Amino acid sequence: MSPALPFNSVTPFVQSIVDPNVLALSSGKRLAPMRAEVFQAAADDPKILAREIIMSFLQRTQLIKRFGPPPDLAVDSKVRETIDSWNLGIPPDILEMRIQCGVAVGALGYRHASFELQVAVALFCFIVACFDDGLIGEKARREFLPRYYLNQPQLHVVPERMIETALALRKFVPLYSGNIILSALLQYANEDVFYMDESVVLTQDLQPEAREYVEFVRLNDGIPGPFIVCIWPTSICPDVKEYIQALPPAFDWCNIVNDMFSFYKEMLAGDRGNYVHRYASVHGKTIRETLQDIVERLIRSDENVRAILGEGKARDAWDSFTAGFAQFHIYAPRYKLHEVIPELF
Repeated sequence: MSPALPFNSVTPFVQSIVDPNVLALSSGKRLAPMRAEVFQAAADDPKILAREIIMSFLQRTQLIKRFGPPPDLAVDSKVRETIDSWNLGIPPDILEMRIQCGVAVGALGYRHASFELQVAVALFCFIVACFDDGLIGEKARREFLPRYYLNQPQLHVVPERMIETALALRKFVPLYSGNIILSALLQYANEDVFYMDESVVLTQDLQPEAREYVEFVRLNDGIPGPFIVCIWPTSICPDVKEYIQALPPAFDWCNIVNDMFSFYKEMLAGDRGNYVHRYASVHGKTIRETLQDIVERLIRSDENVRAILGEGKARDAWDSFTAGFAQFHIYAPRYKLHEVIPELF
């Protein structure tokens, strides 16, 4: 069995986030932050731009002060044991990064919840990543929804497990939230087919008046619903009314925090068909301005969610999730942020 994610301790870095005038390196050395004019001059450098935006977000939110320990090894072990039993027919080295991501999301984002929910979220995240990354080929992805609706066998085990893991999540949340999990998965799969057929519309032919369309696409392809409603399992919030009004800003936060942390990775891969570039296109803004807008929206969405939830278990669960979800993005190898903010590693 492969080792769990090597999530490093961030304690030496916490003080540097509290004091934005200096960054403390893990070696004990100190590095003055880059001046704003240096960032502006190098705005086309994705590494420098990503660093500016992420540091701004961390300094303003202080989320890093709530980062927790590495993922629970017991969650990692259970997830790997389950995946081994699935016989997916995909080489282990191809699966490894998706396993690491699933474990980190489940164990860090839902550390306030039960072990069983952490494992269930991890498995769902893992299998969706396999589907999303195209590991099963286009035909099996294209046939997923028709075969699901007609109750026919799938062309690959991955979509079968995707439905199974979504249904497994439903038992942890109230009926309404459980229905969000399944409906969001189906809408995501439908958006995936559109990407395969009409991706040009998402990247080149956007009209300035299509701002709502860009948000509509992101809501569907980001699949935030399952990850958000599982923040509040029945054991914590048995009544959906405790958090239902917070769902829209929570969905938005979940999607665009991923866009912010994914920016560097996607720029390295030459991906210009993402939300950041679509937003910039319809709003007539630069990529830098777009990322700054995203930070402002993240701050605003978090404030709205916390205000709606008020004091108590529901807000505590949200605060735990946001810290864990950010921690996952920073330390997961998938996002390559060790190249952007190496002093955290």
